[in-house]
Amino acid sequence: MNIIESAKVDRITTVGKMLNTTVGGDSMMNVTVSVIEYITGNKKSHTEKDRTVTAEKKVQTNTSGTTENHSKKEVQHNSEEKTKIY
Repeated sequence: MNIIESAKVDRITTVGKMLNTTVGGDSMMNVTVSVIEYITGNKKSHTEKDRTVTAEKKVQTNTSGTTENHSKKEVQHNSEEKTKIY
């Protein structure tokens, strides 16, 4: 059975402690403007297979701390432009 929810302007969901969503198959979210996340604690993500991030323009990461990348195998950085390493 399908369940369809629709909101023509805003839809707000507030949860006091924990929101758990389980999907047995694929999950997809289409956003036509922006996605903004405000997280006051930690954000953890686990992928058992591959993860792909694709952007038409720019991917930007900012931190006031340290950025760490770990791999059990090699790390590949591919670019059409030459890398400026000083």
